[in-house]
Amino acid sequence: MATSMTGRRAPKTGREGRQAVVKVLIRAAILLVLGTLLTMTGTPVEVILAYYGLYFVLVLPLYRLGAGPPAALAVGTALVLPQVRFVVAGAAVRERAVSVAAWSICWSPAVILR
Repeated sequence: MATSMTGRRAPKTGREGRQAVVKVLIRAAILLVLGTLLTMTGTPVEVILAYYGLYFVLVLPLYRLGAGPPAALAVGTALVLPQVRFVVAGAAVRERAVSVAAWSICWSPAVILR
């Protein structure tokens, strides 16, 4: 993961490291804007570009680590968060706080940024 985020086998440090982070942030912003704009067009397909933009920003703190810790975090997140979302969504729908459709929509980055 560290190599794919900044384009090198070993993470960059110093000025080059900061420049690499800025480049990733620029890419994230472009993806977020494009994804949001495409979602706002009302396209019938799910646009996931905004999610990728957010994920780029979320993994930046991990870019200097080796492959092990981010991989363990990814596996743990993939196993735990869907279960948490299921429980929270079920509780919200049971309490009639939101409908199932509204719950799904409010998780979209494009909707959050409006």
